[in-house]
Amino acid sequence: MAMFLVVGCQTTQSAETETKPKVVKEVQALPKEKEVVAPKQKQKQNPYQGIDIPAHAVVTSSKPVLCGRIDIILGRMKERFGEVPVFLGKMAIQNPVEGEKQVVAVLVFNSNTGSYTFLEQMSNEKRLMCILSSGQGKLNSPPLGNAL
Repeated sequence: MAMFLVVGCQTTQSAETETKPKVVKEVQALPKEKEVVAPKQKQKQNPYQGIDIPAHAVVTSSKPVLCGRIDIILGRMKERFGEVPVFLGKMAIQNPVEGEKQVVAVLVFNSNTGSYTFLEQMSNEKRLMCILSSGQGKLNSPPLGNAL
């Protein structure tokens, strides 16, 4: 505290000489900065590479998915890709807190281009739908009247 009183506040003192900004009449290129190369991320190894996968193995995936409002997602699939719903399914999801819930799965498809998208409603928020997969495909419909 004593040091502050002796030296004073440096932020309120003015400079002894006035400085004026340099006027530039033409545009000058800034010096190039050295390129910073990001370190390569080590790819995760396949834990099953080179070994048999046991028949009882259940593996959890951590694939990122995009989710949005159902009306927006379905509208964009139709607008951008011409994909319309060709399959609608309901699944029972067991939730330890809330019990059994029903969620909707949808396949949207463009029969002209073969583009498809698999969508699934989020179990904890019915207004949101997630894109599970999309790409090119073909519908294999069995002939009418034939049982599988």
